Formats: sequence, structure tokens, C-alpha cells
Amino acid sequence: MNKDNVITPLSLNEIFKTPPMYHNVAADIAEHATSLLLGQGYSVDILRNDEPDEELYKTWEKIERFNKFPQLLERNEYDLSYWGFKILTVDRTETGQVLIMENDPTYFSKVATIQQISEIEAVVYKRVYIDQSQWAVKELWTTEKVVRTWYLDNKEVHIEELESEIPAELKLPQEEYHNLGVLPVKLFLNKNRNIRNLREYYELADTFTVKEQIRALNLYANQQVKEALLNITKVFGNFDAATLKKIQKKIAGNNAMEGMELNLLLSELFIDVKNQGDTGTSSKMVEILQANPAFEKYILAKEDALRNIWRGAGYTYNVSGEQTNSNAETLYANAFDIRTTKKKKTTRQYDYADLIAKCLVASGKLDWEDYINGTIQIIFNIKENAVQTPNQIIDAEAKLIELGIKSKARALMKIEQLPNLKQAEEWVEEATEEQQAEAEANYEMMAKVGASGDKNTTNQAMTNSIEPKGDAA
Repeated sequence: MNKDNVITPLSLNEIFKTPPMYHNVAADIAEHATSLLLGQGYSVDILRNDEPDEELYKTWEKIERFNKFPQLLERNEYDLSYWGFKILTVDRTETGQVLIMENDPTYFSKVATIQQISEIEAVVYKRVYIDQSQWAVKELWTTEKVVRTWYLDNKEVHIEELESEIPAELKLPQEEYHNLGVLPVKLFLNKNRNIRNLREYYELADTFTVKEQIRALNLYANQQVKEALLNITKVFGNFDAATLKKIQKKIAGNNAMEGMELNLLLSELFIDVKNQGDTGTSSKMVEILQANPAFEKYILAKEDALRNIWRGAGYTYNVSGEQTNSNAETLYANAFDIRTTKKKKTTRQYDYADLIAKCLVASGKLDWEDYINGTIQIIFNIKENAVQTPNQIIDAEAKLIELGIKSKARALMKIEQLPNLKQAEEWVEEATEEQQAEAEANYEMMAKVGASGDKNTTNQAMTNSIEPKGDAA
């Protein structure tokens, strides 16, 4: 076979230049982590001296709706898993609207804290889209004011120069003295760790400790692709020049469908064009060569890498289609999920309570000192996402009520997945009233029966009231 006359649709050089595959397993884990933590929703209770504070709760509901808080939480948890940290700021617009905004984790934002308890200063970078342009905003926060610097294409621009008419409820001034007495910024860390420098923020990502395994996973994936390309079934066409010209003329003909089919055929062929008088190296016009690719070893290597990555990130990797037969098996299989989610839940409930408190302070309805000293309690409850049957949940809650360590209302809130304690208390009150009315009705009926005759008459009346009517068989 004359190499100069061989037409190959896909050369080795092209194969190895194939864009590499990238399995973004960090994104998969972030989605999984978010779903586990927030899959059952959340509830908020605001108490003043242990009693529900209706005014503060209504204020929070307005802030919650305006900021689409459930969606904000999902983005926050996703970024925490993916990046390791997230910063939320509580801004106040020109109309006094409380606006929760997010930092861009690709920029180096930072928050200065005292013992990682009290935030005192912050430098926060955000990404904002205005007039179909991407703006970067640098914010310097203190407990008294915020100064914003706007950048477009790395050039500083004053907010007054923006051509767009930003709605008043979203407009933020270049410099603002908020005078809240507290930093309206909340730093979220994915894991409970002591931070010594800014770059350590990123080390708190769920997949940071398994970066090398992720690289190995993508190597296996790319090798599998190359294996497929190198071992594709090849068809060798052994034609003379005249025959090839006839084929090419047919392709260029008027029959478009037939031409497409021939083009497809030629794209899969390795064609050897014989020189004049050349008989070729084979008597066969067409030969088929089939390889034996070793896909199995790459598939097994990928699955093993995925298990190690997910486990290193603190979660359980479940192979697609893998099932368990009982709750006990499911709990065992998802042990990593349960443990990691429980840790995050404990930390996040306090963090989100602090965020809500800062929102209420920004609204002017709450004094920060009342929150710090416990006069105002904000209870942010992330609902359980554990594997439990409804009967198991009811039995567990009934036991807590029996032991006197949980109220009926709080137990009902969990069983029925009610949004807040107030609604649960209303349900309990309604049920209590119905039970009382039923008991009073029964008492009156018994009293009437007792007054109508002697003991035997009363017993007979009770028997008649519970025995079914009809003839005996």
C-alpha cells in the first residue's frame, strides 16, 4: 500500500489533539451536598423574651420574599461546598430596602474577625451585570460605613457615570454611612476550621483534599476516549484512481441524499488509491479491521476513583442503579452523607440566624444588643433529611413529648413539616378545642342516659348505642 495515496479521515495527531474531557465532580458533590442539607427546607422563629414577636417576623418575611431567600440559600450552600467559603452582605438601597448580596468567590474577598466570632471589617468583591456589561464592585466595610468602587474592564468608574437607570429599590450609593454599630457582613465557612490566611478559605472546599484524585479521574476518562478513537473499527478501501473518481463524481451529483451517504462512507474509510498499473497489495477491494479495546480497566479505575473522591469529600458515592432493601441498609450506605450533613447543619443554623439578625438590624426594627444578650432569639431550623419512615418520626416525637422535653407544637411542626411554630401552635389549639367539645358532648349524652332510668337501663342504653343494628343471623 502506497502511503502517499492513503486518505485518512482521522490521523493520530488529530486523535491526541482531541479536547480533553473534564469531569467536574466538584460540581456534582456541591449539588449533592446542597440537596442533602436543604432538601426538606427550613423554618424561622423569632422570639422576644421567649414569646413570638409578630412584628419582627413580618419584617423578616418581607425581606425573605424580596431576596428570594430559599434560592439564595441554595446558591450559598453550593458555593460553600465548591469554593470553601462565601460572604453575604446586607445592603440598604435608596428606598430603604434590605438587599442581601453575594461575593464572587473567584475574587480574593476577606473578612477580619476577632476569634472568628465577631466580624469587624471586610473587603468584598462582587460581580454585577448592568447594561449587558460585567462590572466588578469592590466594597470596603466597617461597622459605620461602606465605600464602593466600580470597575469596568479594569477601569474605575463612578456610579454616577452609569448610563443605565437602575431601579431605586436596587440602587446602592457610592459611599454610605449605615451607622448600624455592627458589620452587616456575614462570613460563611464550609468547615469549622481556624483560618490563618486568606488562601485557606479555599482549602475548606469539600473536594480540596482530593484534588489529585480528581486529576487522576479525568486522566482515566481521557484515556478511555483515546482508547475508543484508536480502536475504532477501520474499513480499508482498495480502489484504483478511476473508481475513486467515479465515487467522487457521484457525491458531487444531483442526488443529495445519495451523496451524503457516500460522503459518510468515505469518512469512515481508509482509502488506498492505486497508481496506474499497480495491482495493490491485496486482492480484496474492501477489508475490515476490528480492534479489542480495553474499556473495562478504565471503567473500573474511574469507579474506584469516584468512590475515593466522594468519600474524601465526606459523602457517599452511589453507583447508578445501586439499591438498598431496608432503612437500616440505606442508613449504613449513606453514613458519610449523614455525618457530614449533620456537622454542616449545626454550624449553618447559627450562621443563618446571625444573617437574619443583621437583616433586621439593617431594617431598623432590631437593636443588635437585644440579639446579643438574648432578649431576641432567632431560631433557624434546617429540617431533617434523614432516612426515616413517617411512623418512625411520629414514634420518636411522641416519646419526646412523653418525656416532657418537647412541646406538642414543636413535635407537630416536624411531623407535618410546618413552616413555623405559630402555625403548629394553631393546629394544636384547634385539635384541643375539638377534643374538648367531643368530651363535653359525650358527657352530656351520658348524663341524659343516666337520668332516664336505673343502672340496668343505663347499661342497656350504652349497649344499644355501640351494637350494630339489624337481625341476628
